[in-house]
Amino acid sequence: LSENQLSDSIPSELGKLKKLVNVSMFSNRFSGNLPDLCGGRILEIFIVSSNRFSGTIHESLRKCSSLVRLRFDHNQLFGNIFEEFSIYPNLIFMDISSNNFYGELSNNLYASFSFFKHVNAEVRNKVNYKLVYQNNITIFFPGLIDGSLGDMLYFHSFKKEPGLVIDIVQVEDLHYIRAMNCEAVHAGLRKTGMVILGEGLPKHHICNANMMRNGADYAIFIDTPQEPDGSDSVAHPDKAVSWGKIRGFANSVKVHSDATIAFPLLVAETFAAKAKGSDETTSWV
Repeated sequence: LSENQLSDSIPSELGKLKKLVNVSMFSNRFSGNLPDLCGGRILEIFIVSSNRFSGTIHESLRKCSSLVRLRFDHNQLFGNIFEEFSIYPNLIFMDISSNNFYGELSNNLYASFSFFKHVNAEVRNKVNYKLVYQNNITIFFPGLIDGSLGDMLYFHSFKKEPGLVIDIVQVEDLHYIRAMNCEAVHAGLRKTGMVILGEGLPKHHICNANMMRNGADYAIFIDTPQEPDGSDSVAHPDKAVSWGKIRGFANSVKVHSDATIAFPLLVAETFAAKAKGSDETTSWV
């Protein structure tokens, strides 16, 4: 029933279906409270993104241990995040962004998640994620979508049909597959820059995204390994230039240092010093 113009509330009778496994109603105009849809105790997928639901999460739904995928993003739901989302032992994907949940994040909340997304969840807490929510920063998990497989998922996602789809990457998740690449591609006339701490898969994923726009305009690599180590991860920016991940005329530098020392100094002398009243249009990814 997704991507229609359906409105009003979801009939509670739907929850009486004993073999109900998948409920997907994203991008409609449903409103009211979320009903009890876990009567059969086998509900695995519940997706109601981009609707007008309000209120708290139904108690029975909070105890629906069979849930594997849960998406409530872009609604008007509220409640204490720990009380609402603390009993999902089988959950591998959850998106509750753009709602009004509050409270503190506990390690118990997401310790068992293998694929976790809490972007922009408006949760006020004292852990490091606080600044992420306040500044609308997207957290990427590039383990699946980096490299050749990720490129194929990205390219095929623009076809009319779903194209290449694998187990945990369903049609409604295509925006996530495209997210990093599109952030670079759609920068438009803005310049893009990379600040990469350490090496490995995240470094490759960020560089690869900028290759989609013919390279980044600025790049700073901060790590400790040396090129003789023989790893692509520790390569000099010149190698990224040869691949088109950094533009030939771009300003780039590699700093051989502990990132926990060099990066705070870098921020203190650049971003922090110019945070107020800056007209800089560079997009750093």
